Amino acid sequence: MNDTIEEIVAYEMQGIEKSFLPSEKKDISYTESIDEWIQKIKSIDIGDETFYGEGCTFNFDYEIIKQASGYITTPVFKHNGILNTSSFKSSKTLQGIKDYLKGKKYLLFMVVSSIQTRGVVGDNSFKQYTLDQPEMRYVFRGHIL
Repeated sequence: MNDTIEEIVAYEMQGIEKSFLPSEKKDISYTESIDEWIQKIKSIDIGDETFYGEGCTFNFDYEIIKQASGYITTPVFKHNGILNTSSFKSSKTLQGIKDYLKGKKYLLFMVVSSIQTRGVVGDNSFKQYTLDQPEMRYVFRGHIL
């Protein structure tokens, strides 16, 4: 195999891009239209409790939405010709999310709220434990510019 590392990475990224972005969605994964974003985001099924948490709902906070520089309509998106994935920030309060975003330029994918019944041991662990008391959790998904 005589491929350079750059060629190997480029080839692998093409495969990743094809698997995450069907051709009909490549041009609509980022928008500056709030109406288009709301229409697309409402079509996402967030009912998977193992991923989003129990009783998960979208949170359409006006302050967070109006301060966004743009809106992401899929978890993997292209912005300025670069393939990105949305990242997340979690907080026990919506105000915690607003404080995190204050002064930042960002693209908004979604803000969801859910009831958490499990916690994770450490920051980089997949080990979970059951919480003594369920707690609200707010999650910002998006991209900090």
